[in-house]
Amino acid sequence: MGNIMDIFDLSIKRNEKTLFSNISFSVLENSTTAILCPNNSGKTSLIRTLSGIDYHNNGKIIVNKIILNKNNFSNYILSISTILEDIDNQFVCYNVEDELRYPLENLKFSKREINKILSKIITNLKLKKLLDKKISELSYLEKIKVLIAASISHSPKIIFVDDILRFLNYYEKKDVIKIFKILNEQFNIAVLFTTSDLNDVIDVDDVIVINDGKIVMHDSFYKIILRDNELSKIGFSIPIMIDLSRKLQFYNLVDNIYFDADKLVNNLWK
Repeated sequence: MGNIMDIFDLSIKRNEKTLFSNISFSVLENSTTAILCPNNSGKTSLIRTLSGIDYHNNGKIIVNKIILNKNNFSNYILSISTILEDIDNQFVCYNVEDELRYPLENLKFSKREINKILSKIITNLKLKKLLDKKISELSYLEKIKVLIAASISHSPKIIFVDDILRFLNYYEKKDVIKIFKILNEQFNIAVLFTTSDLNDVIDVDDVIVINDGKIVMHDSFYKIILRDNELSKIGFSIPIMIDLSRKLQFYNLVDNIYFDADKLVNNLWK
């Protein structure tokens, strides 16, 4: 598996404030990567910059071997999709089915091609019951699902997702992460999303922790959580079950980190 995106020495400055300074990282094909940053650290600016909406001060952004610049912009944006935090401003149609068809109609796909593409998306993302609904009737979670569905219809190589999980409850977040995995496995689309919550990154493939504009960790969740003291100093709240597991490990009562309370209790009773 190769890289679908490579970032080299990227710097972003807004209103004389440096948000990111010479950061470099890669995203693997068909994977889900989380950018974990404290609140108010520039997550939205990063997503807008990677999407080509805003400029970057220096560095290179490469997706699908296409460098983001003025000459390549039209090809670059065909390889990506973006969902920003303010989801209500991203709908263009009145109802769900029209919203899903609009991007493909805009790209001049035939009706037969549109039906074939949407059939796969609707089936995999389980959207059939939403097709006849008005956008205004949807819950926040349903709106996210529809936006994801519409954003992948042109088969991008990667989708950039701004900090949308923070308005969801625990179970809704799990639902969205499962959808990200479906995009990886069924549609060969990588996902890069931003968050400020450690709970959101437990099930992802790769976690990039950024603090004060620099990458301070880049590893699997299972590796970065071992550095819980550093994460706490940055300002991240350690998930309760993980914090408890780490304390029990200190006293040699368990030998693993547990994310599930029932599994932890069962282990303690053995």
